[in-house]
Amino acid sequence: MDNKKLSFLDDGQSIALTVSQLHSYFENTCSTYQIKHGQLINKIRSSQEERSSLYQEELERLSEEISLFSVLRDALSIADNLLHSSTMIKAIGADAEVFQIHQEDEAEQARERELTQKRMGITE
Repeated sequence: MDNKKLSFLDDGQSIALTVSQLHSYFENTCSTYQIKHGQLINKIRSSQEERSSLYQEELERLSEEISLFSVLRDALSIADNLLHSSTMIKAIGADAEVFQIHQEDEAEQARERELTQKRMGITE
């Protein structure tokens, strides 16, 4: 695989580790939104009528975000479980590139620095 395709990885990470970290991130994000959702339901139950409609809009927004993050969480959970299954490891081998740790070279680091600076509007 061309190393340019691996530029999304941090030094010392593998594709399998990145999938695991993304799965954890979306799982935690989904849980956070579910907690906020529950807190908002409690506010709606105890609020006055005029504030209830404002909470209802927020509740709908949170419900939509929970749905989206749940899909990402579930998809990454499947990928994470599959990547780390004994069947997958036997099929592609423990030494497959997906499990190899990525180490950036100087050119990759320079490209990423330049891209970050462009995104942040920093010029030298």
